[in-house]
This record gives sequence, structure tokens and C-alpha cells, in this order.
Amino acid sequence: MEFPGKIWNQYKQLLQKQFIDSLDNNIRDIDYWRTRLFMQFILYTFPVGIIVYIPSMIMSVVADLPVVAIVDTFVIILITVLALSRRIKVQTKKYLLIGCLYLLSVILLVFLGSMGPGLIYLIALSILVVLVINKRVAYISVFLNFLLYCLLALNLFFSESGIKFFESYSFGAWIAVGANFLLINLVTVASIALLLEGLQKTILNEKMLFDKLKEEGVKLNEAKEKAIQSDKFKSAFLANMSHEIRTPLNAIVGFANLLARKNYDENQKQYIEVINTSSSQLLNLITDIIDLSKIEAGAVSIQLEKIQFKVFAYSIITSMKQLCPKYLEFRHILNEQDLKEELGIDVHKVSQVISNLVTNSFKYTKKGFIELKMMLTADKKSLIFSVTDSGIGISKENREKVFQRFYQEDAMHSGVGLGLSICASLVKAMDGKISMESEIEKGSTFTVELPNNIEKVTKRTLPSQETDSTDSQTLTGKKILIAEDDEQSFAVLREILEEEQYIITWTNNGSDAVMQAKNNKFDIVLMDIRMPQTDGYEATRQIRCFDTVTPIVAVTAFAFNSDAERAYKAGFNDYLTKPVDFEKLKSLLKKHIN
Repeated sequence: MEFPGKIWNQYKQLLQKQFIDSLDNNIRDIDYWRTRLFMQFILYTFPVGIIVYIPSMIMSVVADLPVVAIVDTFVIILITVLALSRRIKVQTKKYLLIGCLYLLSVILLVFLGSMGPGLIYLIALSILVVLVINKRVAYISVFLNFLLYCLLALNLFFSESGIKFFESYSFGAWIAVGANFLLINLVTVASIALLLEGLQKTILNEKMLFDKLKEEGVKLNEAKEKAIQSDKFKSAFLANMSHEIRTPLNAIVGFANLLARKNYDENQKQYIEVINTSSSQLLNLITDIIDLSKIEAGAVSIQLEKIQFKVFAYSIITSMKQLCPKYLEFRHILNEQDLKEELGIDVHKVSQVISNLVTNSFKYTKKGFIELKMMLTADKKSLIFSVTDSGIGISKENREKVFQRFYQEDAMHSGVGLGLSICASLVKAMDGKISMESEIEKGSTFTVELPNNIEKVTKRTLPSQETDSTDSQTLTGKKILIAEDDEQSFAVLREILEEEQYIITWTNNGSDAVMQAKNNKFDIVLMDIRMPQTDGYEATRQIRCFDTVTPIVAVTAFAFNSDAERAYKAGFNDYLTKPVDFEKLKSLLKKHIN
């Protein structure tokens, strides 16, 4: 069975090369399918014709019909040529085959009469013409069929015509057969032509839709690429903007905090407080913009931690009291029973939401109070906190707008209107709900309810439980390598660390930092990220090739989560963003030097 199958496949491939390979697969109109149909017709007619040829020849010899035998032989030879020839064009092959089969039909009609397949062949040929050529040629074939029928019928008026088809027909029978022949031939061809026209319209419509979809797909891909590129540019811009603003802010905040430790008169202390307040506002603005970009990119990740309600609540209250303007009263309400419970929350994001709500109330309240209320629901499964103020209030028609980006109830107040929008987005990311109530000139209340995921998190080390067995005396004389290209940022670090009696070595580029770490023994390395020659990532990777023990802490103005993740992968032990928080820095030093 393998040999015949192999021959058949080779024969099929030969026809495909002649018929299909010459077609444009991108233009699959009705002519394309007509050519494929013609190929299928040739594919099966050639082998079947050879099989039928032998009994047909025997019948012709027995019936003494040499003309039929000659025509049969001619037809089979022509089909063979059409099947195997590569030089003859497809359209020419169609007309040659139709003409040859038409001749065969006429011969069969003349010599075999009503018992032969002549009329059936003529009808079948008209159908074949409409399928593989076109409607116009098919109607011409119908007309020729009827004309041939009429010409042959003239022999009825001759006593001995020699045409067997009409020997058994009377004049009435001739009319009846002719009418049915014409009707069947015409209706069949017309019906198939109508179907093919509908198919052609469908194919054209599909092609138009396909081309349109293809064009839209190209436009969509272009728009997608532009969006990706735009997002990359935006991320790069935000990262650079954050870095370039945080770097000088580090010096401003750092030196302002150092000055605040000195004994100055009240006016000078007030000036320092103004510097700190203004720099904090600028830093908060940068943080808001970065948070907004993360929210837009869908890059907000929730990091659940377990923390005591008491520790969390009082840390928030303490920081909010420090930020509260002197002309306002800051109140807080806590449930004593709740203070004993534990929370399973994203501490940083919940703190940010509360801070934004309280800061917003500071902005729109010129006298009176700000009240922060924190509590757990009766089943302890939700944390509820609210911020109430005695400020200007929000009009009824504008309450839906307060959570929109860049919206401000009063244009006379400073800010860009991002705080409440970020709150709403963060609350949604934490599967919580936020609502508000407000009355003009009486104040507003913002309420947030968040799930307490205490069962989903592991125990977090609480600040009150952290061991701090190492005091400043035991750290005296510890050696620190500082890799920092910005002199002002280094000066801030130097002032802080020299107060703690650390021994400092400074370098302003990554390459030298690697050499210093290789040739000297340090207790810890404070490494900036963006530096000349070799950046902090690469410098740390190189240091880790020969030193896997010495702690390396990134002290950088890059504040994105992706920057921290990249730093940890490069081999950093910890990550501290600028402006540097003195207490956090001291805590990190004690933690890692220990």
C-alpha cells in the first residue's frame, strides 16, 4: 500500500506546483477557488478516465462505433497532457478540457441516442463551466447546448438521418425533452452562478474586513510600541527627576537637621524649621508623583506585615503631631481594648494613606482641630480609621471630584491635588473602602475601612522588641567606606558619623571604591548608586567577587522599588533613600556592624 500512496502523493504535488503555486495566497478571491476546484477535477478525472477508458473502448468495438473510440482516445490523451504539462497556462487548460469534453458529449449524443449519457454530459459541462470559468461563458454553453439540440432535431424531417437520438422520438416528444433539457440546464447554471456571486461578495467582504483588521492591528501595534516607549521615557524621567531633586534635598535637609541641634535663638530656630517644612513639602510632592506613576503602571504591590495596634497607632500619632500646625489642635481617639490586638497590614501604605488624609486636613483647616480616630471592628477583621477636621468643607456637587487627580476644592490653597487621589488608589489596592462626609464651613470626615489580614502574615519584629545591645561606645572606631560623588551629600554623612566617632574613608567613584574595599578592611560600606566610572551596582558586584561578608548599604536618591530590587540582586545588604533620615542611618549601622 505504500507504493501506490507514494505515487499518488507525487502526482498530487505535481498538480499543486502547476496550479496552486502560481496563485497568490494573499488574494483568495473566487478565481483562486475556481482554479483549486479545476485542479481537483483534473486530479480525479485523469486516473478515473484511464480506468474508464478500457471498458469504453471495448464497448465501442463491440457496438461498431469507431468514431466514439477515436474521440475517447483523443480525450484521454488530452487529459493526460493537461494533467502533466507545465507549459500550458491554467486558463488555456480549462478551455481545452471543456472543448474536448463538449466534443465527446456531442459524439455520445449522436451515436448512442437516448440510452447514452450525451444530454447529461452537456448539462454537467455547463455546470463545470460556471464553476471553473465564469457565469458568462456558462450561459454561452447553455445557449450552445440548446442550439445543438435544435440543429440535431432538424433530422426529424428526414426519414433516414442515421442519428439514434431521434429515432424513437416524435415531434411532441422532441419538444418536451428539449424544454426540460433547457429548463434544467438554465436553472442549474443560474442557481450555481447566484451562489458563486454571493460567495464572491462574501470573500470580498471578508478580505476587506481582514485588510481593515490588519491595518488596525498595525496601528494598534504602533500605538502599543509608542505607549511602551512613552512609559519607558516617563519612568526614566521620573527616576531622573526624583534623583536630581533628592540629591540637593539631602544636603538641605541634612544640614538643616544638623543646625537644629545647635543652640540658636528663637528666630534662627524658626528659620531652620521653615527650611525643614519646605523641604518636607517638596519631598512629599516628589513622593506623590512617583506613587502616582506606580499606580498608573499597575505596579502597586502590597507587603503585609504583622504589627501591634499600639505600636502602629502611636507611631502615626507622634509623627502627625509633629506635622500639625501650631494654630490647630490635634486630637486622637483610640479604643483601649484594640491596643492589645495585632494588625496584618501594609504598614507603609496604610501610614501613607493616613498621612495624606491628615495633611489634606491641615491644608484646608485654618482654625479649630484635626481628629484622628482608629479602631477595629467587633470581629477584629477590619481596621477603621477616620480623619475629621473643622475646615472649609466640601460642596455637595464637588464631593465626587475630590478623589480625582489634580483636583482642589479651593484653588487658593497650595498643592497639586494628588493626595486624595493616591489615597483612593492605595485603599482600592488593599481591598478597602474610602468614604467622606462634609458640610460647608463646618468641616469634613474621611473614613477608611481596610481588611485586617492577621492570618495571612508572619510575625513582624516590632520596634519595641528589637535588641540593641550595641551602644555608641562599642561602635567607636569602626571603619566606614563612603562611596559618594556628591560632596554636599558626603559632608552631611561625615558630620553625622563623626559625631558617632566612626573612622571614615571617602571615595567619589565606583572604581576607587572597589580598590579601597580590596586593599583595606572596613566594617561597612555606604555606597551611592549613580557615580562616575563605575556605578554602585557594578562596584558592589565586583566587591562581592572577593568579599561576601562586609555589609554594603545603598545610600541613594533612586527611590523606586525596582531600584531597590536591582540593588539587592547586585549584592547590597540594605537600601536607604535620600534625604537621609539620621535615626534610620544609625539604626542600620548598628544592625549591620553587629
